[in-house]
Amino acid sequence: MSGPAHPQSPLRRTLRSAIFEGGVSELWAALSTGAVLTAWGLYLESGTFAIACLQAIGTGAQVLHGPAGFFTAWLGRRRVAILALSAARLVWLPLALAPLAGITTAWLQPLLFLVVASSAILQVLGSNAWSVWMGDVVPTRFRGRFFGARNAFATGGSAAASLACALLLDSASTERSVALPVLALLLAGSGIWSAVLLARQTDRVTEPDVPSMAGYEKVLEDPTARAVLGYQFAWGLAIAPGAAFFSLHILDGLGGTFAILALHAVGMATVRVLTVPFWGRIVDRFGARPVLVLCSIGIGITPLLWIACGPGFFWPLILDACVAGFLWGGHAIASFDLPLELAPRPLRSYFLALFAMALGVGFMVSSLLSGWLATALPALLAAHPSVRLSNLEVLFLGSSLARITGGLVATRIPRRDTAHTRVVLRHALRLRADRSEG
Repeated sequence: MSGPAHPQSPLRRTLRSAIFEGGVSELWAALSTGAVLTAWGLYLESGTFAIACLQAIGTGAQVLHGPAGFFTAWLGRRRVAILALSAARLVWLPLALAPLAGITTAWLQPLLFLVVASSAILQVLGSNAWSVWMGDVVPTRFRGRFFGARNAFATGGSAAASLACALLLDSASTERSVALPVLALLLAGSGIWSAVLLARQTDRVTEPDVPSMAGYEKVLEDPTARAVLGYQFAWGLAIAPGAAFFSLHILDGLGGTFAILALHAVGMATVRVLTVPFWGRIVDRFGARPVLVLCSIGIGITPLLWIACGPGFFWPLILDACVAGFLWGGHAIASFDLPLELAPRPLRSYFLALFAMALGVGFMVSSLLSGWLATALPALLAAHPSVRLSNLEVLFLGSSLARITGGLVATRIPRRDTAHTRVVLRHALRLRADRSEG
């Protein structure tokens, strides 16, 4: 990655700190979502629908990106990013201290929902601000390579955290009542580390934005933005069943262990680390849109590999780790770069807010529907013995078809030509004029 010649320049220090912070940020994902959240649900004897709701909170909270864009412009993206992202980790401290406080299992479940929701909301506020902040800080000429390097470091942190979680949760000598609060304590502690790394990063823009509802209107007037919103909504609908039930399927449905989930995560992480530099160069050269289309369609085959697994037969997960690790790495870079590629500077926070909001709405709707179907399908499948799929496998099949459809929706995102850019810039100038008059 090219950059300023002086090794101590503010930009180089900022980019280096941002890469390291990426590894810390993945502790939030590894310790507060996925398998660990499923472990909390199983420990508290939550039903399938309750576990689906828990898994839906994180991505469903993306609907708050709408007001998050407003707060980012109003309070300043650097300030919001540092405070919100750090607090998103620190709010897990009550769950870590619950055993010492003598909180019973009956009270732990509502506390868990409260903590997960609070953490997800703060994560949304912080990630919106951070995305706008880094969109201006990272030079366009090597944005793909930078986020490729950051994603590689973050993926490595996620893999290490997942492996440590599996060892702790599968340990015969450690009760879940002890292991889960320990993980919550580690997550809360990462908030302090995250705050230090974020504080080391500077901002190239010192003049604060003036928030205006007109910014959202300008985004919705943009045909390219509307096409991306359609893709984000469709993608949220498509991925929710897998995100909500993959861990539950392996642990409860097939009798797997957390070690299997951790090895799967490590395999995916290894492939992502090895391939994200490739994707970064591809995005820099060809743009985010074709990479997004290719990866979205390819990711559609991964739920079929989960269906191919059975009790004591988890070998398809090896192929899944390779395929998913490769394609999700490209998808992560492309989906992050595309809004930055499309959004002009004055409207960037509003673009990012509505794009993430559309994903969250789709994910939340699909998660709730999937949770209801997961409880309703067993009776329906019992009446049709010729169908040899479990209720979760039926949802995975639907998710596979929906992901492929999402990739086809991405092909409808038009390329932004010079004439269209001029239209968007006129919108931006009108927004500035509206602010001045206000």
